[in-house]
Amino acid sequence: MLVGVAEKMLKQKNVVSVLFGGKRISEKSNSKKLDWFSNELVLKYQRRSCRISPTVAFQQATAPVQPRLSPPCQNQEDRKMGN
Repeated sequence: MLVGVAEKMLKQKNVVSVLFGGKRISEKSNSKKLDWFSNELVLKYQRRSCRISPTVAFQQATAPVQPRLSPPCQNQEDRKMGN
């Protein structure tokens, strides 16, 4: 019984919205959409497994920069004059 319901759903075609065009019946059945999607997943997995570098790269955390509370350094002429 459950298999029969699943097969019936896979044979169905859904109603899709078309931008500024209303709604229409999809050209592909649910089983064809599912086949296409599973093939895309397999291709993506194969592409990612062949890469030399990882898909996600992490940056190492650095210490936060402390705000400068003292006035900026004076140039050498100001230091000589004592200003």
